Amino acid sequence: MVTSVRRGTPIPGTGNRAPRAQRSMGKQKNRLIRHDVNVSDGNEIILIITEDTHSGLDYLQSLIDHLGLKHRVEAISSDHPDPGNVIDSAIRVAKVRNRDVRIDRIFCLFDGDTFLRGGQESRNARNALQKGIRQKTTTGNPWQVLISTPCFEVFLLLHFQEMPGPVSLTKVSGRESWCLGVERMLSNVLQGEAGQKGYDKGQSLPFHLFRDKVRLAADRARRDEDSRRASGDPIVFFNPSTMVHHLIDVLLAERSGGARLPP
Repeated sequence: MVTSVRRGTPIPGTGNRAPRAQRSMGKQKNRLIRHDVNVSDGNEIILIITEDTHSGLDYLQSLIDHLGLKHRVEAISSDHPDPGNVIDSAIRVAKVRNRDVRIDRIFCLFDGDTFLRGGQESRNARNALQKGIRQKTTTGNPWQVLISTPCFEVFLLLHFQEMPGPVSLTKVSGRESWCLGVERMLSNVLQGEAGQKGYDKGQSLPFHLFRDKVRLAADRARRDEDSRRASGDPIVFFNPSTMVHHLIDVLLAERSGGARLPP
């Protein structure tokens, strides 16, 4: 369901030019396995669409490379960072990819801070969620829409600690967001790592600091989700929460022989 090529790419059919850091994918032909390739061994072709053009995308692409999956898994960003565009971009990309590739799984990742804002933004996000979960791949698998509230950084934080308590709306330099609080927590824990100044969403993610803790982060996210489910809390909209571990479980199951994560 995911296929990874370094950096993102212009979404087919949008006519938008991708940022310079993302254009390299446009020069590469579709690197997913084509119909004439033997895929009888059960290995799946996976497409991942995320609204994150920085750390989240860096993390996913680095993990895919590390697991030796870049020829079967593609992670790219949507053309605009909002839930509706993630789903619409996935529909457009899947249509193009399916011309010469059998996509087995599609994952759509977006931030849940839009649910916290209320009003029309929240309604749009709920509509995008419903639209996404109604989709199916050409092989009949339902799409998986994975939300991190308020943002993907929640899953990054779980590499270093358990799920934090409720995240408050934070204002810094005129910017007001729930995500800022999570970014600040992540920055604090990264400052404890050798040679790290903290966390900067706009900078390349130091994946080597996360690489050996991927399974731990997924386990922490799963335990948190299980506890929410047991208590009857609405998992998708809970602040903070993340569903990224569902994708991580699939990637770890699909990994090729070269890469090995700690047991």
